[in-house]
Amino acid sequence: MVGNSRTHRDRFYVLFRFFQLKAIVYFLYNLRLKGDVEGASEEIVKMLYGRESEVARIQSELEKCISSSCSMSIYISGPPGTGKTASVRTVLRNLSSRYRLIVISVNCVSVNTKAALLRAMLDKLPRSCPSGSSSTLRDNAEGLLRKADCPVILVLDEIDYVQTKNRGFIYAAFQWPSQFASLAVIAISNSLDLTERELPKLKLAVPPVLLPFAPYSKEDLQRILKNKLSSNNGVDERAVELCSRKVAAMTGDVRHAMQIAQRMLPDVRYVPFSSVSLKECAKRVGSADRGACPQVLGAVTNVYRSSLSRTRIPLQQKVLLATMLRLVDKHRSTVLDKGVLLDAYERVCNMISLPTADTSGTNAALSLLESLSLLKSNAHECQLLIDAQTAIDYMADSTLFAQINNLALN
Repeated sequence: MVGNSRTHRDRFYVLFRFFQLKAIVYFLYNLRLKGDVEGASEEIVKMLYGRESEVARIQSELEKCISSSCSMSIYISGPPGTGKTASVRTVLRNLSSRYRLIVISVNCVSVNTKAALLRAMLDKLPRSCPSGSSSTLRDNAEGLLRKADCPVILVLDEIDYVQTKNRGFIYAAFQWPSQFASLAVIAISNSLDLTERELPKLKLAVPPVLLPFAPYSKEDLQRILKNKLSSNNGVDERAVELCSRKVAAMTGDVRHAMQIAQRMLPDVRYVPFSSVSLKECAKRVGSADRGACPQVLGAVTNVYRSSLSRTRIPLQQKVLLATMLRLVDKHRSTVLDKGVLLDAYERVCNMISLPTADTSGTNAALSLLESLSLLKSNAHECQLLIDAQTAIDYMADSTLFAQINNLALN
């Protein structure tokens, strides 16, 4: 009996030690995993200098939604290259490492019809059947959202590109937070006034949180470039300052700033921040030409010209831009009354025998021009953000410009 008792004690002790060691290993693994996640998050945030408050706001709103099982929507707006998408991705990576979530991210540049948007959404939902008519797809999506057993975050990026006739999906998405629990809808747009133009019509029970992203300032861009390229004075400070000042004055687009820096420093190969350390960047930059300032203006011109060559705008937007140029020249001001601009646009369309867009079509045309940082508008005014020659280059249609420029707009 004594031997059996000792045997049982030994077995119990072995099992106890086994599970104790297993618990220690599990704890250390999670500690390391947490450290890796936090380290990765810090690495990503380094590329988001100047966006600390925006990232904190997105994180706070989503944390509140997840922890209290409530629903909400966020409308993030701002010119291209201001860190909107990067900020959202940073927050979602951090939250996904801590909570069980279903994250549905859709880029509306390539997926911009109602049926395509619903299919893209259903592809990310469990037990879905992404086939059938638009109404069937919507019913399926809403049924799955209702049954979801964890928080769902729907990200709609570049919603400016959703065709006007398919805006019904966007409207439905903003209404979902009032219908389903634990749902967060994040819409990212280059247009600043979609909420003023469209969403008030819906009379939403849960209005979206509005989060505008301003263009990067010279100081922000300078800080980003310095931390991206060198920490040991490997770059000509004057070149970085001039590059930052030029980009901030034109668009505030951090991607343009990085492209210009790449052209100024041919020895530095641009790669994602997370895959190269600052020390390695400093070594690559160390051999670069310190007298880079004379190259900055040429690099700025090349980057913005190449951006123009990749951009093709539709006919309605060309006519609207040409009309705006004509009025800017006439009134000697880049700021125009919105009503005056739209009236002139309608008259120009009639004069050149072009079908006039309806109100939603005209607003969509303005939104696209705004998304390209060619102009900015609000409920009352429109302001041209580029010079006449750059606008003409964007139109890439000298005949159309000359035709509209010669019209008498009284």
